[in-house]
Amino acid sequence: MLTQRETPSQDVSGTRQTITWWLALAGIIGPPLFVLLTLVEDALQDSFLVRTGNDPLVVSPMSVNALGPTGWLQILTFTLFGLSIIALALGLHRGVQAGRWSRIGISLLIAVGATQVLSGICTEDSVAPGNPTTFHGLVHDLSFFAFLLIQTVMYFFLWRRFRKDKRWQGYDWYCLAMGILALPLFAGFVGFLDNHDGFYMWFLLVPLTWLEVIALRLWKGARSLVSV
Repeated sequence: MLTQRETPSQDVSGTRQTITWWLALAGIIGPPLFVLLTLVEDALQDSFLVRTGNDPLVVSPMSVNALGPTGWLQILTFTLFGLSIIALALGLHRGVQAGRWSRIGISLLIAVGATQVLSGICTEDSVAPGNPTTFHGLVHDLSFFAFLLIQTVMYFFLWRRFRKDKRWQGYDWYCLAMGILALPLFAGFVGFLDNHDGFYMWFLLVPLTWLEVIALRLWKGARSLVSV
């Protein structure tokens, strides 16, 4: 009697969905882990931050944490966050139907992840007067600007890609809404540099929220196919 066996194509498809599931899971873990580790750093280095005029409850930008006694943790935080974004981008490339120009959106998302990895490079304390601009500080500042610019453009390209896939119906408009919301915020980014509370609120409501929502959708879709 012949037994039913999975065909090679089914095996490949199952493996592909399993990989997508793991990539999506990395994307899910990234944003909350970033917030948690940054809060831990603020708590661990509170005396250092207050002493240097970077009270985390008032003016402290996340990057200053990289200069403290446990600065390695903030560097690791940026790096892990960037890698989680890159993992999500690779998962989306597997889990969303490709369309014309669609690879641009994925490439931009990978670039967003790369800017966060580069942000792991320490920055000089800009609060202290007379500090020279170092090479790693310049790279860090440019990475921050690139993050703001690239992620703003990225939403519009991924909106076009999601429109091509019926499984992502509704998420295309969510992408478009985030892009429109990010435009005026990016245009006023200089103001947010002077108002860290405002920037952090934008950071939590736009990029981090978008990453989490999209990663969860990708994970659920891949999980349903893996469990079949």
